[in-house]
Amino acid sequence: MIGMVNVMNKNFFGGQRVLTCYTCHRGSTTPETTPDLTQFYSTLRYREPDRFVNPFPGAPPKFVRAVVYDYSFTNFAERRTTGQWWKREWKGVYLRAISLADVMGRE
Repeated sequence: MIGMVNVMNKNFFGGQRVLTCYTCHRGSTTPETTPDLTQFYSTLRYREPDRFVNPFPGAPPKFVRAVVYDYSFTNFAERRTTGQWWKREWKGVYLRAISLADVMGRE
């Protein structure tokens, strides 16, 4: 999760520390809040240029979606064998694939 937050801050906010673990977890081990991603995604194209780094310089995607994985540290044997610090387990789709038209309420 720390890596995810760092990547999101780098890709969407020019490396500024805008998102933190507290954004969702509020000091708990599980998220206390669930962000409304449709609202978040709909504002990406309208952010001020100095606060937003375009992660899609060629062309924006036609659809976005959010998926959920459960991340945990690998144990010593797994780390030695695979070289990976993390392992992840698929949990499901958090937000189905949506387009800007979906978010803006158009067909």
